[in-house]
Amino acid sequence: MNDAEIKLQLIRIIDSQEGVVLLDWLNLLQSKIQKNSKNDLTELELGYKAMSEDIEREVHASEWIEGTLNIIRL
Repeated sequence: MNDAEIKLQLIRIIDSQEGVVLLDWLNLLQSKIQKNSKNDLTELELGYKAMSEDIEREVHASEWIEGTLNIIRL
């Protein structure tokens, strides 16, 4: 069975469940993924994180968008 077939089978199984069983599946999957995950950020995520932490850049971006919106409103 290839990855696409496995995903389809999982979706079908999950779709047929309700309530507590769904919550149990979610908890099981999250615990399994967290154990096997390094929780490393991707290069793109690291870039967005760095941008959001750059206060000077954020102030400049806010000023730029406010100026742009003011021009559009005129």
